[in-house]
Amino acid sequence: GDAEDPRPAPYVLLNHVLKGIRYETVGSLHGGSHDGELRLVGWSADQWLKRLDVDESEIAGWRARLLADEPCLNAANTLVERL
Repeated sequence: GDAEDPRPAPYVLLNHVLKGIRYETVGSLHGGSHDGELRLVGWSADQWLKRLDVDESEIAGWRARLLADEPCLNAANTLVERL
């Protein structure tokens, strides 16, 4: 719903791990436009890169959210020969 944070916990946590090697700014996330379609360039592209950023102090909460939201593997949600 609107009251909930739409960012998936696995994405936020992976983004946090990769943040140290991510570019801080990019000129454009797209190549040249052929037909004038919209592009993420400049400030918009930089904001897109940061869309999953959270404060360091919030990471423990995101880890707990991941554990609470993700189902445990069991016979009901895995292939029998793989469990």
